[in-house]
Amino acid sequence: MSDLGKIAGRVITDVLEKMAFMFADAAESPLELTEPERAMAAQLEFKGPLRGTIRVAASDDLCRLLACNILGVEPDQVSDTLAEDALKEFLNVVSGEFIEALAENRPLYELAVPTAFEMSADAWRALAANKAAVGFLVEDAPLLVFVEVSE
Repeated sequence: MSDLGKIAGRVITDVLEKMAFMFADAAESPLELTEPERAMAAQLEFKGPLRGTIRVAASDDLCRLLACNILGVEPDQVSDTLAEDALKEFLNVVSGEFIEALAENRPLYELAVPTAFEMSADAWRALAANKAAVGFLVEDAPLLVFVEVSE
């Protein structure tokens, strides 16, 4: 696992525990995770002394569970929009923590507004096969994280 992957892994587990009261187990390889029937992804770009992209992809079930845990709502109250919003908010917090860990004492960074989209099975497999991707099992649901950084 790359240094970026290690930072991302630490941030993901910390944010899930503190924000959503959930626990993540790192996968040996993202390819070993079961491909979800339906998945969503959220992406955020940042710029400053370093520039990059952070993307998270999760099963629909995990997005809905995030919404329940973050917002304190019952499962039958979670719409597709609410599940998408929960994934974007999770990404927002992960991105802030990740950049703080990466940037140390460097100047401020500008974060874009996260975007979310439904993810096809082919897109899930391509992301899982990417060498920069890190996989997690969260409450028996798959989660992929991809970080790309350049100067």
